[in-house]
Amino acid sequence: MDEAALCEALKKGIIAGAGLDVFEVEPFQRTSPLASMENVVLTPHTAAGTRDALKAKMRPLFENVVRFFNGERLENEVEL
Repeated sequence: MDEAALCEALKKGIIAGAGLDVFEVEPFQRTSPLASMENVVLTPHTAAGTRDALKAKMRPLFENVVRFFNGERLENEVEL
């Protein structure tokens, strides 16, 4: 990602806001202009680890376990 271009687009209003968990330089540098922008949300790479996100990721897995034991075809089954 080109952080300078993103900052410019955010300042000009071309983009209303940004939520980021990946940065041009890792680890994130607090001196980045993104750190002081009010229309930017910065999170560590754990943003997808919320309770709701985990439920959404795990539901299909558990549904497939039930399908397996019921002798049904699995969702997203890959035949080898």
